[in-house]
Amino acid sequence: MAPLSCGFAVAISDFGIVSTAIEGAAMSKELAAATETYAGNELIQSLFKKADGTEPVKLDPAELGNSAENATEKAAAFVAEAIKILSEKAPSELADYKALCYSVSDRVANAAGSGLFGSGVKVSAKEAAVLTKLKTLLA
Repeated sequence: MAPLSCGFAVAISDFGIVSTAIEGAAMSKELAAATETYAGNELIQSLFKKADGTEPVKLDPAELGNSAENATEKAAAFVAEAIKILSEKAPSELADYKALCYSVSDRVANAAGSGLFGSGVKVSAKEAAVLTKLKTLLA
């Protein structure tokens, strides 16, 4: 859930109808590429490819709360929980998992700009603040 929540937190931080749609598409592409990017990471593979036919991990954006601040705090909590669990149970896969969380966030932040149809400055101050918080947590 941490990679999804990180992407949603960035998207929600500076909400705009057009830009959020573009950012959602960017997040989907980044997550879809994760199985190739992290081909040797069993944990990441299990998030997106279920050999037993069960559904992959999903996140309802409503779980992140009703404000940008809530979304950022929930994402931070998901990241902290994931890091704690992986540090104990799968330390060799932790670096890739952290990289995925940040790459999703960064891809979302850089997907659309402000202004008319998302053509302006790519990363807003609000998105940059969320990226900074996530980068600190993921360091």
